[in-house]
Amino acid sequence: PFPAYRANKRKWLYALALPLAGIPVSAFPARALACDTQTSHRRKGICVFVPFGDQNPIKRIRYQYVTISLIIANVLAYLLEAAGGSQAAVISSFAVIPSEFVQVLGTGGAAPGSAGALAIPERVTLVSYMFLHSDFVHLAGNMLFLWVFGDNVEDAMGHVRFLVFYLACGVVAALTHALMLPDSLDALIGASGAVSGVVAAYLMLHPRGRIW
Repeated sequence: PFPAYRANKRKWLYALALPLAGIPVSAFPARALACDTQTSHRRKGICVFVPFGDQNPIKRIRYQYVTISLIIANVLAYLLEAAGGSQAAVISSFAVIPSEFVQVLGTGGAAPGSAGALAIPERVTLVSYMFLHSDFVHLAGNMLFLWVFGDNVEDAMGHVRFLVFYLACGVVAALTHALMLPDSLDALIGASGAVSGVVAAYLMLHPRGRIW
């Protein structure tokens, strides 16, 4: 079963906030997270949790249409990205690159990218980056969490508000990352920020939900 949110509130907030800030969970001291491993010399660990389902049926909506639509959109975007043959150009065009974003922060235009990149306004990349993934494992991990936790959050919020909430979480995650690392040339892609917001909402709505 999933640990009770109330009993481990600070630990779960750390685990959810770190990905939003672009910091891998494994880089944080294990004692601040929700799981540890004990060695004979020192404490170290990586918090790993892979959900497959929950015992929490939806009650207010007939079906999780937005959750399924987001999963389909991410899968289609990944297939198009893989079939395009030029992943570097796609990422350079549609990913959030902090240094480029900060460069045109006041104007809202498109920053000069690498050769072959499209001139996409940086504001647009705050949304488009969520639908790009580096590989199948990256995509599968995010979509699995969205599948398990998204339906109950959509059930609580309703279809439209859930979609707005999901996109808003992704935008806030990208802005946080860009403003914390304004000189970075590394591209930010993936739905992790948006999905982290969904997981946080689930924990607040169902702190004693059972996950398997």
